[in-house]
Amino acid sequence: MITEKLTKVDAARRQLDEAIRMFFEKRDTVATHTVASAGAQVLADLGKVRGFAGWSRNPAMIKPGRWKEWRAAFTKFETFFKHADQDPNGTCDFRPVTTIFTIVESIELLRLLTGKYTWPGLVFSLWFSIVHPEYFLESELKRLVSERAHLLPFDLSEDFSTMGELLNMQRAAPAAIRDNLLI
Repeated sequence: MITEKLTKVDAARRQLDEAIRMFFEKRDTVATHTVASAGAQVLADLGKVRGFAGWSRNPAMIKPGRWKEWRAAFTKFETFFKHADQDPNGTCDFRPVTTIFTIVESIELLRLLTGKYTWPGLVFSLWFSIVHPEYFLESELKRLVSERAHLLPFDLSEDFSTMGELLNMQRAAPAAIRDNLLI
């Protein structure tokens, strides 16, 4: 019998990295969201224990008396995809874009927990910062990304196959980058 000894961080990292691969490969949006949400919950729980819960699963970020409403709205899809005991005939109007924000928050929580990015997390963060610069404060990173995005031989916002290729290029990354990754 084969077994794998895993920490909670290991499990969440693997779920997050796989959700990123599923996203860029344009695989099933429900499965992608479910895997991303599972990793996100573990990372939020670990972050809470260590004093830095994320924003979406953190009651300290929400106005008093609004937590249940917020939590239900934020976890609406993951709950729908995992449970049928309360609404066996239910339907939902799923918005796959919500998965992007679950992944972004999870990448940051994992970075806070470990001090490092995973290669898929770094690739996703690069893609997100190029495609959605409107979400970022002015910073050195935003300036560097905006100044250099035109140097890429492809349009990251359109060419997901290129992102898949980048995910497979971890070994080709410069040592200075590889040495600072959570593998």
